Amino acid sequence: AGDANSSNIMGVALYEAVGKVYWVDDARGRLMSADIHENDGTQYEEVAAFAQPYDVAVNERGGNLFVSCEDTGIYEIDVDGTDKTQVIDASSGITIFKAVDVDSINGNLYFVGDSGIYVGSTVAVDAYWSLYTDLVEPRGVAVDATQDLVFFTGSSGVYRGDTACDKKVMIAELSNSRFIAVEGFASPTPAP
Repeated sequence: AGDANSSNIMGVALYEAVGKVYWVDDARGRLMSADIHENDGTQYEEVAAFAQPYDVAVNERGGNLFVSCEDTGIYEIDVDGTDKTQVIDASSGITIFKAVDVDSINGNLYFVGDSGIYVGSTVAVDAYWSLYTDLVEPRGVAVDATQDLVFFTGSSGVYRGDTACDKKVMIAELSNSRFIAVEGFASPTPAP
């Protein structure tokens, strides 16, 4: 059946304002967290259970998290695991969900679904729109709102586009690229 201690860590997100790192574990079907200070590596906790979690993103302005689950959709959840709400599901027309990232400056959630990159307001995610479509196996997404750039990965490499969907450029030809991150220097003031 498998090792009870086995893990398959997928997405990781740092929430500096609360001093925690969050990750999703596909093998255990869990969102986990750990304190980033005063931790010897043995101190972590289960935040919530999910079916096939793929990625997690921090919404600093909202003070919460978004979790994508490969076959079921995207959930919004408080940092302590309460108020878990599914905000997009397969009835939306998207059947496979991958990475998520939050643009805290403009209040938008970027996510990978089927063969596209989509965007929705963090307060009304279900009213999303397509940014890039007809991509080949997109997996990861990261946004740099200060420069209006979006980065995404697919089966053939890493791409850079803009948040207005005016252009798309391959910046690295790689096979089977998955996750990507952009360091944010202009993070907004976190929610209380």
